Amino acid sequence: MIIFSCEGLNCSVKIKIPDDNARNFKCPKCNFKYDADEGKNIFFQEEMDKFLQENLYEKDYLELRLALENDLNAFISWQTIVLTHLANTKKKVSTDEFKINFKEFENKIKDIKFQIPEPLDIEKVRKNQKKEPHEPIHVAHEILIYEAYLKDNLDNGLGKNPRSIGHRYWLEENEKYEHEIKWRTESLKELYPKKCDLNEHRKKFKTVKPISTGIIEIKKK
Repeated sequence: MIIFSCEGLNCSVKIKIPDDNARNFKCPKCNFKYDADEGKNIFFQEEMDKFLQENLYEKDYLELRLALENDLNAFISWQTIVLTHLANTKKKVSTDEFKINFKEFENKIKDIKFQIPEPLDIEKVRKNQKKEPHEPIHVAHEILIYEAYLKDNLDNGLGKNPRSIGHRYWLEENEKYEHEIKWRTESLKELYPKKCDLNEHRKKFKTVKPISTGIIEIKKK
């Protein structure tokens, strides 16, 4: 659950929205309007604040917090800001222990970063992949979408009937989807054997096919 203070005029009521919120909403008190993904940055800031408080002495914590608050793009550039300041800060824990804590925190933030505020179709997934070519999650998204297209074609394809005119095209479509799934799955296993488990990925995400568009999309469960 994401909890943050309302930004409406003269209003600071605490608002709660789900971690995977996908709908626009209003403040229950002042009706200030928010977009579907509002709160993500604030949630990130709260996680960062908690981590810094637990690991740094007060003086260094306050200086680093100020640096983050002054940066309007903290959600994007937090690594640069934190790493710039961390070298000269005094830690409450040993350096080795801090490195372990920081690595765990980075992994946690990656999970938050890849929450899906809105459904992703294959085109959006590919755009994200171009931006972040070394993140296996986009490949895993592709695999789930192609698996859904294959199942949909097997169950509902117009050429399913062997006597139909489009049966050959139906077979070719199935082969195409199977090929796309196979080489992406092999690539995922070869390049990221420990970084991305496809079975675990299936537990977190699902595919849907809205009647309004007929385009298969991936959503967070």
